[in-house]
Amino acid sequence: MSENNTDTIDVTAYLWRYTPSLALSVIALVLFGVSALWHIQQAIKYRQKIFVFFVLGCILQVAGYISRIGCRYDLQGLGVYIAMTLFLLLAPIFYAVSMYSLLGKIIDYIGANQLSPITPTRITWIFVIGDIISLIMQSTGGAMLASGNADDTDQGTAIVLVGLGIQLGFFAFFLLLMGVFHYKTRGWEVKTSQGNWKLLLGVLEVTSGLILARSIYRIVEYAEGYDGYLISHEVYLYTLDALLMLFVQLLWKLVHPGPVLKVENEGKVDVEMAKN
Repeated sequence: MSENNTDTIDVTAYLWRYTPSLALSVIALVLFGVSALWHIQQAIKYRQKIFVFFVLGCILQVAGYISRIGCRYDLQGLGVYIAMTLFLLLAPIFYAVSMYSLLGKIIDYIGANQLSPITPTRITWIFVIGDIISLIMQSTGGAMLASGNADDTDQGTAIVLVGLGIQLGFFAFFLLLMGVFHYKTRGWEVKTSQGNWKLLLGVLEVTSGLILARSIYRIVEYAEGYDGYLISHEVYLYTLDALLMLFVQLLWKLVHPGPVLKVENEGKVDVEMAKN
């Protein structure tokens, strides 16, 4: 990077340490595209409003890999590069909004409000506020990264890192909250044929862990800078971001909350504390 922070940068050399693979981008686009269509179909079928943001996250992944294909043919294109960066950075934030709301729904659904350290309504608001802050910071920083100005890119990297750090912190706290709730309800059994809410909680924990791992990867990537090892090797984008996020979407396709929460407006399910 230039010693004079007001200097501009060779755009192609700065943005890319390799020529992005067209084949990998197309494969990712197809997989995320099919997954997005699945989730749109499920959203229409089950009409779970809390999963609207998750579907938006799926669409952002598709847009991200469309943009990446565009980058393959225009390595100097700042606009398409910024679009790709923002779409792929921000998609998991939209997953998270639905997942935060889902934990509150589960707690309320089984009538276990008294066992949660935070009430269901507050769970949604606390974590969504954290996501909004992270979204604003990552959007701002991501747009600055590809400005072609050294001073702006340094500031953009710092802003993205703070945004990712906030996301990581909130997600770690969210996992802790789920862990506490899971432990307190370990003896609860659902007396209904409506669905397995414990399986739903388990998938919520696994997918949250995957997003947490992806956030750690992104933090390390940006902390290393544009000369870093991770950003210089395309394989890590696909193994530590795309693949993990694809697993998140696949798990929620296989274990969608719709069948479990389909009677939420008809009253709470009956639960009981199993005797030890």
